[in-house]
Amino acid sequence: MASVQHESTDAFRLRKARAEHSVYRANLSEAQKSLSESLDVREQLAEKNRSLMLAYNALIEDVRHIAATAGVDDATINAANAPAQDALYAALVARGKDVPPAPSKAAMPDGDNARTTLKALMEAVRRGAGAADATTRAHADALRVKLAAAETSAAEARGALEDFEERALAASADFEKERQAHNVTMRTVARLKAEVEEKEAAVASANTKAEAAIKEATEAAAAAAANQANGGGVPPKKAAAAALSSDAPDGNGSAAAAKEKIEAEAHIEDLKALVAQHESNVHNLETDNARLQSELENAKNGTADVRGEVSRLQRKISEQAGEIAAAQKARADALAKVQAAEAREATLAARNDSLAAAAKASDARVSDYEKIKSRKSELERAVASLEGEMEAMRRKVGRHTAAELKTLVEMHEKERSGLRARCDRAEASRAEAEAALATRAAEAKRHAGMAAELDALRAAMLRGAGDAGREAERAAAAAAADSAAMRAMLAAIVAEEGAAAGEAAEMAALRAEVTTLREHRVAAANEGEPRQQPSSSDEAVQLRESVAELTRRCGELASEAADAKSEAAEAKANLTGLESELMSIATAYEEAQAQATGLLGRLSDRDDEHRKIVEESTACKRMAENAQYAKQEHDRTVRNWVNERTQLQTRAEELEKKFGESEKAAKARAEEYAKLQAKLDETRALLDEALKAKSAAELSLKDGDSKVAQTSKDVDQLRMEVAEERSKRKRAEEHRDLAAKKAARVAPPGGGGGSGGGGMNSQERAHYKELGQMMSDSVDRREMKEQVIMRCGHMFSQKTIDERLKSRNRKCPNCNCVFAASDVLTIHWV
Repeated sequence: MASVQHESTDAFRLRKARAEHSVYRANLSEAQKSLSESLDVREQLAEKNRSLMLAYNALIEDVRHIAATAGVDDATINAANAPAQDALYAALVARGKDVPPAPSKAAMPDGDNARTTLKALMEAVRRGAGAADATTRAHADALRVKLAAAETSAAEARGALEDFEERALAASADFEKERQAHNVTMRTVARLKAEVEEKEAAVASANTKAEAAIKEATEAAAAAAANQANGGGVPPKKAAAAALSSDAPDGNGSAAAAKEKIEAEAHIEDLKALVAQHESNVHNLETDNARLQSELENAKNGTADVRGEVSRLQRKISEQAGEIAAAQKARADALAKVQAAEAREATLAARNDSLAAAAKASDARVSDYEKIKSRKSELERAVASLEGEMEAMRRKVGRHTAAELKTLVEMHEKERSGLRARCDRAEASRAEAEAALATRAAEAKRHAGMAAELDALRAAMLRGAGDAGREAERAAAAAAADSAAMRAMLAAIVAEEGAAAGEAAEMAALRAEVTTLREHRVAAANEGEPRQQPSSSDEAVQLRESVAELTRRCGELASEAADAKSEAAEAKANLTGLESELMSIATAYEEAQAQATGLLGRLSDRDDEHRKIVEESTACKRMAENAQYAKQEHDRTVRNWVNERTQLQTRAEELEKKFGESEKAAKARAEEYAKLQAKLDETRALLDEALKAKSAAELSLKDGDSKVAQTSKDVDQLRMEVAEERSKRKRAEEHRDLAAKKAARVAPPGGGGGSGGGGMNSQERAHYKELGQMMSDSVDRREMKEQVIMRCGHMFSQKTIDERLKSRNRKCPNCNCVFAASDVLTIHWV
C-alpha cells in the first residue's frame, strides 16, 4: 500500500513538474512574442516620433516665417501654415488619437484664426508626444512584468526539475536500501532453510529412536506377559522347582513374580512416557517447521514485493533517463545547429578570406616572375640530372672494360670448376650415405622384427599374469568364503556349547534344589511336624520323568557337542589346508610378477635400442637429403653464374649503345641549356625592369594615397569650417533679425525710423512678443531654442544643453527629467 501511495505521489509530482515546465515554455514563448511585438511597436513609435518631430520642426519654421513676415496678408499665412497643419493632423491620426476633422484652407479668413489654430496644434503636439511617451513607458513596464513572470516561471521550473532530480536520487538510494534489505532477507531465508533441515533431521532421528524404543517396549511387554502366563513370572524350566516350593510359608516365588511384573509395568510406563515425550517433540518440531514454512512464504512474498518495487523504480528511472536523454538530445541538436551556423559563418569567412587572398594574388607581373623562376629551376635540375647520368654512365663504362670483363669470365670459369669438384665430392658422400642408410635400414628391419616378437611375448606375459592374478583372486575369494563359513560354523558350535553349558548349569541347579528339598523333608520328618504332603507316587513319577528327560537331553547335548567338536576339527583342518593353498598361490603370483617385471625391463631395453636405431636411420636420411639439397644448390649456383655472365655481356653492349646515345643527348641538352640560359638572361633583364617599374608605381601609389589622405583631411577640415561659417552666419542672421525686431518694437508708431511693422496693431505686437518669448531660452533669454529633449519634450538653446552635458547635471531645467546625449535632437531652422 505504501509503495502504491509513493508511486502515486511521484507520478503526481512528475505530472505537476511537466505541467509547470509546459507553462514555463508557454510563458517564455509568449514573453518572446510580446518582446518582439514590443520591439516592433517601439520601432513604429520611434518612426512616428520622428515624423512628429519633423512636423513640429515644420510648424516652428512656419511660425518663424509668420513672425518674420509680419504684415503679410492672411492668404500668405494660410498658404504657409497649410503643410504643417496637414502633416501634424496626419501624425495625430497615425497615433490613433481623437482629433477634430482637418480644417480646410478656406476656413481661415484672417490671422486670428491662424494663430488660434497654431496654438491648438502646438498643444495637440505636446499632448500627443506626452501620450506617446506614456504609452511607450506603460508598454515597457508591461513587458518588464511579463519578463519577470517568465523568469519566475523559469525559476519554478528549474526548482521543480531540481526537486525531480533530488527525488530521483532519493529513489535510487531507496532502491539501494531495499536491495540491501532483500539481500538480508535472502540470507535469513537461507538460515531458516538450514534450521528447517536440521529440525527435520532431528525429527527423523527422534522417530527412529522412538520406533526402536517402542519395539523394545513391545518385546519387553510380550516377554512379561509370557512370564506371567507361565505361572507368576517363573521361567518354564523352573516350574518344577516352583511347584515343589509352593508350600513355603513366606511366598518368595509369588513376591518375585509380582516384583518382576511391577518392574516390567514401570518400564513400560517409562517407555510410554518417553514415547509421549518424543511425540510431543515431533509435534513441536512439526509446528516449528510449519512456522518456518510460513515465514519462508512471507519472506518470498516480501521478496516478490521488493522485486516489484525495484522493477517499478527501475522503470521510473529508465523513464527519467529517457526524458533527460531527450532533453540532452534537444540541447545537443540546438548546439549542433549553433555549431552548424558557426561553421557556415566560418566557411563564409574562410571563403571571403580565400577570395581576398585570390584577389591579392592576382598580380600578373609577380606571377610571371614566379613562372620564369620556376622554369629556370626546372631547367637547372634537368641539366644537373643529365650531367649525373652522363657521369654514372662514364663510370660504368670505365669500370667494365673488355679486359676486366674477360678477367671476370675467367674467374667465373674457375669458380664453376671448383663447384663441379664440390658436386662430385657431394655425390660420393651421398652414395656412401645411401649405402650406410641401406645397412641401417636392414638393421632397423631386423630390430623391428625383434620388437614385434618382444611385443607378442609381452602380450602373452600380460595375458598369463592377468589369468594368474584372476585365478589367485578367485582362489583367495573362495578361501575367504570358506574361512567365513568355517568361522560361522565355529561360532554356531560355540553358541551351542554355551547353550549346553547353560542347560547343564540349570540341571545342576535343579539337582541341588532337589537335594535341598529332600534334606528339608528328612529334617521335617525327624522333627515330627505334621504336614500335608501330596501323594508320594505322583511326586516320584514327576521326579522320575524329569530326571529321565534331563538325562536324555544331556545325552543329546553331549552327542551334539561331540559332533560339533569333530566338525570344528574338520573345519580347522580344511581352513589350514585352504590357507596353505592360498599361500602357495600368492607365492606363485609373486614369482609370476617378478618374471613379468624382468621381461618388461628387457623389453624396455630393446625399445631403447630400437629407438636409437631409428634415430640413427633418421639422421642418415637427413644427411642424404642435405647432400641432395647441396647438389641442387650447386647446380642452381652454376646456372646463376652462367646467366649472370650472359647478362653482363648483354649489359656491356647496351651500355656502349647508351653511352653513344647519351653523348648525343648531352650535346643536344647542352645546346638547349645554352638557349635557355640566354632566354633566362633576357627574362631576368625584363624582370629587373618590371621590378623597377613596380617599385616606382608603388612609390607613386603611396604618394597618391598620402595625397588623397591629406586631401580628405583638408576636405573634412573645409567642411567643418564651412559648417562653422554657416552656423555663424545663421546666428548672425538670427541676431540681425532679432535686432530688427527689437528696433521695430522700439520704433515710434507711424515714424520713419523703422521699416516693416508700421501696419501692426497692439494686439499683433503682443502676440508677436509672446511668440518671441516662447522662442527664447527659458534659462538664458538671450539665446534661441535650438535643441529639444526627447524624453520630456522641452526645448533649450545649444549652449544650455552643452553646459548640462559637460557638467554631468543631465537633468531638464524645467521638469528635472534625466536625459543623455542620445536623447537630444537639434532643430534646424531652414
